Amino acid sequence: MLVKRLAAFLLPFLLLACGHPRLSKTETQHFVINKEEVDSSTYKYIQPYKEKLDDAMNEVIGFAPEALVKHQPESNLTNFFAEAMMEKAKKITKDTADLVALFNYGGIRTSVPQGDVRVGNMYEVMPFENQLVFLPLKGSELQKVLDLLAE
Repeated sequence: MLVKRLAAFLLPFLLLACGHPRLSKTETQHFVINKEEVDSSTYKYIQPYKEKLDDAMNEVIGFAPEALVKHQPESNLTNFFAEAMMEKAKKITKDTADLVALFNYGGIRTSVPQGDVRVGNMYEVMPFENQLVFLPLKGSELQKVLDLLAE
């Protein structure tokens, strides 16, 4: 008897919970941003920080004799990052016999232009806090990963 009463009480709630939400109203607002107007107090406040950041980002850290461009499945830019990861890994671990470097191709956001390479270029190319991770795998496990990537 108690089960029937409980079921009768909960049934309407269960039926209502199964309904799909519906959009009842949408609203759009447009804001005009005038690039000519500058809040001078904000600009004065951030200017010293911006100058320091610009100095750091414009520091030349290398030279690219040609543009480094990303392409799939392989390119000079993706090879550069794979080799850089391998070099860093060799400095960290003593077991370097079977190191393999894999990274997320989608994490590379842009190319490196020909000429001086600046710190800011590297932040544009890989703007995320990436980490070098060592993952011990058997050869058969690595083959499965490579087969999956090849698909």
